[in-house]
Amino acid sequence: MFLFVTAKKIEFYVGDVPDGTKPSLESARYTRVGYVSFSDNENSGYKARELKSIHVDAHGVFLKLVLHKNHINKHNLYNQVGLIAINVIGDDIEPTKPDSMDPDFLDLSDKDPIVDGYINKPDYISPQDDLAFDMFQDPEISQIIRKLERKKQEAVLQERDDYEKTLKTTISELQKVGEKLGKMEVEKRQAVENEDYDKAKIKKIQMDELRLQSYKDLHVIDLLELNGAPKNKEVKEPVVDNATHVDSSPRPATPYEEQALPVHTSNTDGEQP
Repeated sequence: MFLFVTAKKIEFYVGDVPDGTKPSLESARYTRVGYVSFSDNENSGYKARELKSIHVDAHGVFLKLVLHKNHINKHNLYNQVGLIAINVIGDDIEPTKPDSMDPDFLDLSDKDPIVDGYINKPDYISPQDDLAFDMFQDPEISQIIRKLERKKQEAVLQERDDYEKTLKTTISELQKVGEKLGKMEVEKRQAVENEDYDKAKIKKIQMDELRLQSYKDLHVIDLLELNGAPKNKEVKEPVVDNATHVDSSPRPATPYEEQALPVHTSNTDGEQP
């Protein structure tokens, strides 16, 4: 049994150092940017994980989190709080080019057009960088989606419009498949926990069949172009269903304020991969 205990709230501080000072914890000066509150988890039987996606416009080199007192419940005898994972995405404020004589420096700007292109836009954050993406997705599907996303970014720069459109549709459909496989994985683990190994075996077979059929229907192998881009070859349209569309659009940044931070909240079962 997994019991998830949460703090009532978490405060966020961004730390910076004076100009010309080497970044260090000793010289950092912190500014409070706000806080987020958490559910007491009672409605889920203390088995759900609460995911917060926060968007803050702030400059700094350090991030400090202050976890407050936990919600009181009979299962948490020692007043513990937990934080499963954190994912921080930011941009260089003042990017500087390292000394070209540095043997550890690899200048990719002349070797990879994407570095100065689509994915290097300061206002662009890939949905695949969101922590929620890996929490809800089948691991194998998530890796393929990231590869296809990279191909889509290349297609934009190369003006391969039909290819880019097909990749966009395929990524959206794969996200739905990945989320479905994630739920099936939870059911399989639950069956194992209940020692219902026949059900777990059937669930695994169903997962493998769904994964392989999806690759076939969506022409994933062809779209990955493992042997290079085809010449004058028609792009195959993926076979899609009418499942609910998954919104993968970048989210705008929120104002920098010392108050409750705007968040997107998701609850997941305690056994979610």
